[in-house]
Amino acid sequence: IGLFLCILLMGFFVLPASAESAASRVDTYCTVSAEGDCQVNMTVTLRMEYVTTSMSFPLPANATGITLNGASVSTSKTSSATMVDISRVVSGITGEIPLNFSFTLPKSVGVVTVDKERKLQLSVELLSGFEFPVEQLSFVITMPPGNMPNAPKFTSIYRQESIASDLTVTVSSNQIIGASKTILNDHEGITMTMLVDQKMFPTVSTYIREGNPGGSNTCMICVGLALVYWLIFRAQAHRHIREHDPA
Repeated sequence: IGLFLCILLMGFFVLPASAESAASRVDTYCTVSAEGDCQVNMTVTLRMEYVTTSMSFPLPANATGITLNGASVSTSKTSSATMVDISRVVSGITGEIPLNFSFTLPKSVGVVTVDKERKLQLSVELLSGFEFPVEQLSFVITMPPGNMPNAPKFTSIYRQESIASDLTVTVSSNQIIGASKTILNDHEGITMTMLVDQKMFPTVSTYIREGNPGGSNTCMICVGLALVYWLIFRAQAHRHIREHDPA
């Protein structure tokens, strides 16, 4: 009886393990236009284990036209992200909270140099350093019609290139479909890059105006020489006038 009472009393004083707040899901759908811009719809299921009155969610630093659950939202900038104020949605609430973001990533396709050759590269930031762990990440990136001969590459803040081993990725037709295989750390950031066929993006040029700075310098030198020549000519003209002045 004494042992039974002891176990019973221990049961009263054992507290349940505290659950951790997290983004239980982050699902991202990106559509890349032929102009190289990326339209993003991101659904975040936030699990709050405590009450808060203030919170922000980070999106890529170059995100524009941001809405939250269909409405405009207050944002601020850091050196690495656009912080979206989600306080009005999460304030005073615990449990699961859905967040639906919509935004544009302009000029997601840009020029890079590979083996001294200029190529086009798609760059999409999938996570931007949210303060909670992300238990499940999924993404679908839809490209314009065309060939995708190159495999996507992934880098992260914590795992660098080895983050690829934590992801399952499938390239099918004109889509890149992926998901995480493990819980991602708090403040994790993940970026996908991929070399793309220029025919997919006919309006995005691989031309880089590398000659412009030199051209500007040459122009300035010519202007300076012309000014010096004019000053010398003017001085000689004045001297000539003084030498032939009857007075």
